[in-house]
Amino acid sequence: MKYEELYDSSFLSNFDEVYLNEIKNLTLEIEDEDYQIDLIKISDILGINIEYKIFSHSGMYDPSENIIYLNELEPEFRQRFTLAHELGHAVLGHNISYRTELPEYISIIEKMNETNANKFAAELLLPKRLVVLALYHAYEILEYNENEEVSENQVNEIVYVTARLLNVSEQSLRFRFNNLSLFSEAI
Repeated sequence: MKYEELYDSSFLSNFDEVYLNEIKNLTLEIEDEDYQIDLIKISDILGINIEYKIFSHSGMYDPSENIIYLNELEPEFRQRFTLAHELGHAVLGHNISYRTELPEYISIIEKMNETNANKFAAELLLPKRLVVLALYHAYEILEYNENEEVSENQVNEIVYVTARLLNVSEQSLRFRFNNLSLFSEAI
């Protein structure tokens, strides 16, 4: 399945035209139970290098060097979200210099940028169509019937299995389920 089938056009429009076709043509081999968006390939297409090191943050994007630094001590699923978040900063152009020295405005802009980078990361890692496909596969793995109501414990099992298929944290997946109104009464 090509990435252009997973994402809606409004999300894909965030990417510069120079890179868009390459990103659209990336493929996911769901038959092989590969439900992970390949963030490394996306970074390569965008010309952004990734370096792992030990530091106090989860990650950081350095626009002057076009490098994303990831904390090598964090679990892979956390590194993946951080990478998606930092790609959001890069793609959304958050490397601009602000023309104000008033701290209250810088603070507001930074907060907006963080929120937008988080939204970008959630959509990049967990596009709705992919989440639904992984969810159906989790039902199959657990031998649940998607037409029957599930208990809270079963929802927890579904979240656990689906998060592993997507290689994301259960917390991230629960947020995404809420945003997509999946299991909203049980999460």
